[in-house]
Amino acid sequence: RERCGIVTFALAGHDPAAIKEALGAQGINVSVTRAASTRLDMEARRLDSLVRASVHYYNDERELDRFVAAVAALG
Repeated sequence: RERCGIVTFALAGHDPAAIKEALGAQGINVSVTRAASTRLDMEARRLDSLVRASVHYYNDERELDRFVAAVAALG
């Protein structure tokens, strides 16, 4: 059985919308989720927004490595 999931994250000092734009410029599709979509967690943590990456069974390791490297380069 293949697993998939949703990963949400933030980078200190970076606006989630700017991260989405920077990754999009590299052909990496992510979205931005707002507190209204995840009230229990984000409100408790006083977060306004996070970057959301939907990692699925059709993403291979090379794509995941490229995603991780692109995020690391922003930080």
